[in-house]
Amino acid sequence: MIRLKKSAVSLLALFCAASLFTSTVFGDYKISTGADNNSTINKITAPIDTGAESFYDKNSVYKLPDTVSDDQTISLIVETGAESVIDSYHESGSALSLEEYATTSQARGIANRADAESARAKAKLTAAGIDYVAGETYNTIFSGFEIEVRAGDFSEINSVLGNATVIVGEEYEPAAVTEVVTNDVDVYETGIFDSSKSEYQGDGVVVAVLDTGLDYTHSAFSVSNFTSSDKAFNLQNVSEKVGNTVAASYNTGLTGEDVYVSDKVPYAYDYADKDSDVFPLNSEHGTHVAGIIAGKDDTITGVAPNAQLVIMKVFSDYSDGAKTSSILAALEDCVVLGVDIINMSLGTSCGFSREVDEENVNEIYESIKAAGISLIAAASNDY
Repeated sequence: MIRLKKSAVSLLALFCAASLFTSTVFGDYKISTGADNNSTINKITAPIDTGAESFYDKNSVYKLPDTVSDDQTISLIVETGAESVIDSYHESGSALSLEEYATTSQARGIANRADAESARAKAKLTAAGIDYVAGETYNTIFSGFEIEVRAGDFSEINSVLGNATVIVGEEYEPAAVTEVVTNDVDVYETGIFDSSKSEYQGDGVVVAVLDTGLDYTHSAFSVSNFTSSDKAFNLQNVSEKVGNTVAASYNTGLTGEDVYVSDKVPYAYDYADKDSDVFPLNSEHGTHVAGIIAGKDDTITGVAPNAQLVIMKVFSDYSDGAKTSSILAALEDCVVLGVDIINMSLGTSCGFSREVDEENVNEIYESIKAAGISLIAAASNDY
């Protein structure tokens, strides 16, 4: 059973094949079978170009894009296929919300078994002599882990892991802060949509912003400008949940006080640099986006000024780009915390991944949506 807040609700291909004539190659002979089922055998000269290679699914034969060199370090996300917490939730038909279900003993048992399966998969890689650097571990939105490896080992890793799904992680550039343009719809002078006549102002709604961080000293996020009487998150309930987050696995003893900024921003964590300071050094884009969503001061009024913000910084202060693995870790904690809406306004991708990688990641996104969380991605940032 999916439970949705009214105020939080946001607005395979058909395949057909016919064959009248087939050809099969056996050694130096070609056997041709027509529609009348009569067969002829003709001697032909080897080698034979069957043209079959054009039908290969290169994603299935472990081929990386030509832009990736063997010596390049890449991030791989491995889905082991073990049951995840969100899988168990969908199958259980529980009347609980996903956030509530994730705290049950049944869900913790699923998570422990998922972690054990990830450990077994890593042991296979070690036994095969493959060098890797272990990264994130996942058990909530899917079961698996991240490793950083030499691109030249990609094919062997797929072979060693067998039926596991191996996703090539992307890196995203920060999106640029856009200038205000002429807009014919009802907007403030800042260019932000004027929602003042709307019934919904964001009360009781929690929006997670996965971006470059937040200037939490900005007046638009001051508690003096935050007047909502319906606050879904507070220091107490954040403190109760923080121990089950991915963030807590990075920093031993992480507490609610570590991630709590204010009632306006009751949770903030840097998943790229693995600390609780989300103040951005390189890009103001995250602050820009958060202000549009829920900012409020004398100059800025966001679309939902009474909403609370969960800030999940996925862009590092010390290196370029946001890794898929960091984004997935933040999404895990979105589920654990029980946010209503997730906003991902990411920039251009580096082009490491393949079409099948995008499909596999999109399946994870869809499972989050199916659990009742609106996940919004700004596609226009990547053309």
